[in-house]
Amino acid sequence: MANFVSAGDWRMKISITDLIKAFTLITEIIKERFGDEIEFDTDYYWTVGFPSRKDFQKSDHTLGVGSLSDDIVSLQKAISGDAVFTLVDFERFANIIMEISDIDMHEA
Repeated sequence: MANFVSAGDWRMKISITDLIKAFTLITEIIKERFGDEIEFDTDYYWTVGFPSRKDFQKSDHTLGVGSLSDDIVSLQKAISGDAVFTLVDFERFANIIMEISDIDMHEA
């Protein structure tokens, strides 16, 4: 639910409990749909970096290129303990989830 502060200025909240529930439900759906592994047939994707991705007044955003293989390898290193989880890993996880969503939407 939006928490409106003033005209044109609003903030959103979500509880950590709700985020955990959402992650749990999403991963259950992914496992049901794809099984124990997902094979990706693309690697690279476009990125719009922060803060540009939130600037709707600007029309000439600089695009970057991301790599699913880099995202996956980096997360696997953190999971195995060979690297430390950082806030960048949230973005890596989100990129993988977005690719899974793209696969699911195009195969539906």
